[in-house]
Amino acid sequence: MDTKDGSDVLAEKRIDDGSPPYLDREDHESVSPSQNVLHRDLKGRHMQMIAIGGAIGSGLFIGSGGAFQTGGPASVFLGFLIIGIMIYLMMQALAELSVMYPINGAFTMYIVRFVDPSFGFACAWEYAITFAYTGTELTGLAAAETANPAKEIPKASKQVVWRIGIFYVVNLLLVGLVVPENSPLYTSGGSESRGSPFVIAIQLAGIKSALFAPPLVDLPPRAANGHSLDELPYRAACGVWGSYVCLLINVVALLGQFYVALYPVGGPYLQTDTFFQLYLAGPLLIFLYFIWKLYSWFARPADRPLFIRTKDIDIYTGMRDTQSILSDERIPEEQRRASIQEMQDEKRKKSPKDHVMGIVRNFI
Repeated sequence: MDTKDGSDVLAEKRIDDGSPPYLDREDHESVSPSQNVLHRDLKGRHMQMIAIGGAIGSGLFIGSGGAFQTGGPASVFLGFLIIGIMIYLMMQALAELSVMYPINGAFTMYIVRFVDPSFGFACAWEYAITFAYTGTELTGLAAAETANPAKEIPKASKQVVWRIGIFYVVNLLLVGLVVPENSPLYTSGGSESRGSPFVIAIQLAGIKSALFAPPLVDLPPRAANGHSLDELPYRAACGVWGSYVCLLINVVALLGQFYVALYPVGGPYLQTDTFFQLYLAGPLLIFLYFIWKLYSWFARPADRPLFIRTKDIDIYTGMRDTQSILSDERIPEEQRRASIQEMQDEKRKKSPKDHVMGIVRNFI
C-alpha cells in the first residue's frame, strides 16, 4: 500500500527525472510536511504568548546601558527605531513564507531552499550569535504547529510592530529622558543588572527595593512559473519592497558596525583584538560560507552555483496541503483561475467595517 502523499510523489518525480528545482532527497525530507509530522494544535493565544516572550531580551534590559553611555539617548532611540522597522519588515516576509511553506525546523531552511545552501549553512551557525531583538522570529517558526496558520501567523507577525514600539522604542525613549548617559550609577559596581538603565531609573525615582535581575527570555520567490501573487494565502504588508528596505538597513548596519569595530568610541583604533571582539560575526559568516561551499564543490555538485536561480527554485515541495489545491503544478490553469476568482469574490463580499478592522489588525 502506497502511503506517500502527493507532495512526496511529485518531489520524487522531480528528483528522479533531473528536472528543476534540484532539491535532493535530503533537502526534500527537511521541507516535506510529511516529515516529523507535528500536532498542529497551537491556538491564537499560544502564538500571542510566543510573540510576547520573544519580544523581550537582554539587549533591552541590560545591553542598552552600554549604548546609552556611548551614544546618548537620541542615538539609542533612533537605533532601536530603525532596527525595529527592519525587524517588522523581516517578520512580514517570514510570515508570508511560513504560511505558504511550513517547515519542521529552523527558519534558515528557507535560505537553503531559496537562496543558497552554503549561505543557509553559514546563517544557521551564525544564529548562535544573537542581538537585542532575537526571538521575534519564533512566530514564524511555529507555523508547522499552528492549527490555522493562515490566520494566526499573520496576526502574530503584525502585532510585532506594537511590541517593538512599546517594549523598545517608547520604553527607551522614556528611560533616556530620565537617566543621564554619564550617570555614575552605570559604574557603581555590583551585579550586572545594576548597570541596566531601567534599574537606574528606578533608583533615581527613590524606589530602593526594586533592584532586581529581570527574567530574560531569549527565546520565494513571490511569483514564478506561471503563478501569480493572488495565490498567496498571506502577502507581506509592504510587499517585495519591504524586503528591499530590510536588506538595505541590514547592509547599512553592517557597514556602520564595521567602522565602529575599526574606530571604536574612545579607542583604541585599528586594534586586531578589538575588531574581532566587535565584528566577529562578519568574518565568521564568511568563513562558514566558504567552508560549506568548498565541501559542496566536491560532495554536492548541484550546490556549486553562488545562488539558486529563480527558474530553478522549488515552489511546490513542502507546500501546505490546503494551498496545493490552488497552486499545485498539476492543477489545470482554468481551475486555478477559477479558484483565484472565488477567493477575490469572497474578499469583495466584506463590509466596510470588515475592511476597517482588517486595516486595524495590520497593527494590532
